[in-house]
Amino acid sequence: MLETFLPDALLLGEIYRDWDVTGQTDAFLCWGEFPASDGDAPFYPCGVFTAQEAGRRQTADPKLVSEEKEPAWTARDAEHYRLRFGAERSVYQWNNEDFHWIGILRHAGRACEVGPLARLVGAYAQGNPLIRPLVDGALKKLRLPLAGLNSTIGRVVARGLEAAACVQAAETWLQELDQCLEQENTVSQGAWDMPENGEGFGTAELARGALVHHIRFENRRIVLHETFVPSLWNFSPRSSDGTPGPLEQALQATAVADPANPLELIRVIHAFDPCNACVLHIEDHDAGRVLRRDVK
Repeated sequence: MLETFLPDALLLGEIYRDWDVTGQTDAFLCWGEFPASDGDAPFYPCGVFTAQEAGRRQTADPKLVSEEKEPAWTARDAEHYRLRFGAERSVYQWNNEDFHWIGILRHAGRACEVGPLARLVGAYAQGNPLIRPLVDGALKKLRLPLAGLNSTIGRVVARGLEAAACVQAAETWLQELDQCLEQENTVSQGAWDMPENGEGFGTAELARGALVHHIRFENRRIVLHETFVPSLWNFSPRSSDGTPGPLEQALQATAVADPANPLELIRVIHAFDPCNACVLHIEDHDAGRVLRRDVK
């Protein structure tokens, strides 16, 4: 990672450093990952970190996660949001057979980006002694301010930085594991008695970002099982209060040189590493046409 992936990511950062002002979002969510011993903070701290309040952490709690089913991008709001598709169709009416809206995830009402950049922002803000020097060194090499991480190219560089940080940290963790084995401390599990009824949340950080499992069971049978996966966070539509999701925030004000070949929009989308298929519908108002481009 230190000799291949990170150098390649930094090389892309140098080539596309002018993308440091494109693709910005508002807030970052991490459930916390790689717990430390003796009650110390985990390697990636749990919290919600905002771009405007660098270093300030808000509590992240799966019980504060809500999911809306009806986005603001619907036919009744088409005129409000100026969904115009050519002179003959002044207002585009969404067709449910053409589009299926995914759930709208919010944490305490806030749209949050998840993934490598979110984890990196949180760890840097909390003074992680391994990540801070890596980030500072990368930013110095790229001649970018700290705010430049919150961008399209920042997401690309963040993946390389996170990979390098995890490889270095893993060496220490393996040494600690060897010490435990030498002390014959082999306890790795404990007894657990399942109650008749209950409800709980499980959180984890995947490569693409935050994951939540919500389960409720009655009479020892599961009656509800919900999963909130990373792409639901990053690609969530505009919520009923008009708040855009992270991808929509990142796409706003992105200039497109050629609507027939919207490389700029594709780069913004690819930087989020979508796990689902993506299609772009682009309105070219001057030409009076709608273009469709497969992204992934």
